Amino acid sequence: MALVPAGGFDLDAGADDLCIGSPAHVHVESFCIDVTEVSRKQFESCTSPGCGGKIPERTEGKSKCYTGHADDPPALCVGWSQAGTYCRARGARLPTAAEWEYAARGSKALSFPWGNESVRVDPDRQFNASPYICTNREPDVASPDGLGPCNVGSPGDRSPFGVLDMYGNVSEWTSLRCKDENGYPRFLTLGANYNTADDTVITMHRIPTGPEPDSLTGFRCASP
Repeated sequence: MALVPAGGFDLDAGADDLCIGSPAHVHVESFCIDVTEVSRKQFESCTSPGCGGKIPERTEGKSKCYTGHADDPPALCVGWSQAGTYCRARGARLPTAAEWEYAARGSKALSFPWGNESVRVDPDRQFNASPYICTNREPDVASPDGLGPCNVGSPGDRSPFGVLDMYGNVSEWTSLRCKDENGYPRFLTLGANYNTADDTVITMHRIPTGPEPDSLTGFRCASP
């Protein structure tokens, strides 16, 4: 895990940012967070009750979860509750939305983990956010054009605190829950993913979604 010292940043929010609310300056206490997304190998090797287990080949919606082409891909197709169970089995938890964004953007609230210049300025960065795809990607997972996640730990996608993969590869679960305009529970994921079509999307790519597993979402753990 990487140690993220206490600090603050400006949490900006738009009209469509369900769960976030109004913009505010947010203070975050010191915490630790996984340097990379939890990998499939890590997840499946967990033997504590209720955590880990074999990730299915496909979701109930028939999207592929794994095809075996990447050596160490992130754990896809793990729902919000199961991700939390895995983290608790490690003596950890899912990060809050504020912690996740602070770990990704730093005290300057950078647009991207590496700064404010988009991937178009430096397309050689080795991370997986469409259309900039690393060479060890896992093809034919969820998207019709055959894109899939890379191995965890893209060195070009590094935050001010040394945390990797917070822009690309897969979107990630946070602990934040809210309700939509119809009263249905929503669970906030953050970060772009390998199926993100617009390469101008910035780090705080916020997606409120249901808690079910899908092939675009992974997670990492935080503590204490």
